[in-house]
Amino acid sequence: MIVQRIVWNVKPGCADKVIELLLPYLRSEDSPLRRVYKPSIGPLDVIVGEFEFEELGDIPKAWAEWSASPEAAEFMPKWYELVERGGYVETWELVE
Repeated sequence: MIVQRIVWNVKPGCADKVIELLLPYLRSEDSPLRRVYKPSIGPLDVIVGEFEFEELGDIPKAWAEWSASPEAAEFMPKWYELVERGGYVETWELVE
């Protein structure tokens, strides 16, 4: 299993709105989004999403398919109102 963790910088006061946008994906069985984290102790104005994929090659394919969807066209303008530039992506391979 491959886990992709994305750390997003959100605009001050917008963390709850970012989480609200992500919840439908978190609750969907078809979405690779498995977990969303908000800070308890740590950096403020950061949200973390964890996505799960079977293989490394599934990541670019999944993002390309989603990016080309009408759903993404509706989602992204709302998203960019809430997030700042920056953040980072980590990709991890589970050792079993």
